[in-house]
Amino acid sequence: MKVRVADIVAIASDITGYRAEAITGRSRKRFIVRVRQAVYFVAREQGHSYPDIGRRLGRDHSTVITGRETAINFMGRSPKFARLVDALSRRVNQQSQPFADARLVPQRVAPTPVAPPVLFALDGPSERADHKRKDAYIKGSAELAGALARARAA
Repeated sequence: MKVRVADIVAIASDITGYRAEAITGRSRKRFIVRVRQAVYFVAREQGHSYPDIGRRLGRDHSTVITGRETAINFMGRSPKFARLVDALSRRVNQQSQPFADARLVPQRVAPTPVAPPVLFALDGPSERADHKRKDAYIKGSAELAGALARARAA
C-alpha cells in the first residue's frame, strides 16, 4: 500500500518538529527546504509520480525532480541529512494506515517503540550562531590589526 504524500509530510513534521504548513509552504529557508527535499525523495520511493508529488506540495514537477536529485547528492555529503531521510523512510514504511487528512493537518501519532522521534536541525540556530561568532572574530581581528598599525605609526 502506497502511503499518501500528506502522510509523508505529517511524518516529516513529527520527526523534525516543523509544522506541515511550513514544509509545504513557500519558505526557502535552508533547513525547511532540506526537509521538503527529504519528503520528495521518500514520496518518490513510495511510487508517487513527480506531477502527483508536485500537486500535493504546491510545486511544479520539475521542482520535485530537482529537489529529489539534490537530496540524493546531499545524502552523500551530510550524515545528518542521511539520518533524516533514513528515519523518515523507516517511519513511512512502518505506517500501515493514513493518519493525515487531505488538508495536510498533521495529527500526532505515538512514536514507534523501535525508534523515538528525532528532531533534526539542519543548519539551525546553533550553526548560525557559530557563523556570527566567526564573523565577529574576523571583524575584531581587522580592528585590532588597524589599531596596532596606528600605534606603530604614532
